[in-house]
Amino acid sequence: MGLSQRQLALRIKTEDGERISPHYLNHIERERRCTPSQHLILHFARALKPEPDYLFGLAQISRKDMVKGMERSSPETILKYSVPFGGS
Repeated sequence: MGLSQRQLALRIKTEDGERISPHYLNHIERERRCTPSQHLILHFARALKPEPDYLFGLAQISRKDMVKGMERSSPETILKYSVPFGGS
């Protein structure tokens, strides 16, 4: 996709709405951090546009666990992140 770490970091927001730092992204890429949250993985999927299951597979999170985690999310939040993946 041709994005630098800085450019990608600008597109990724935490659950609190804060952008992640390029330094934090570098640590994720080099596996110096724990597996990112499902929220961050969905943001990475929206920014990079791979199949979401690919990123969850890299993070070793199953679709079943992802859905279980979304049970705590509002319908609006689920729609917000599902639209880029085949919703309307």
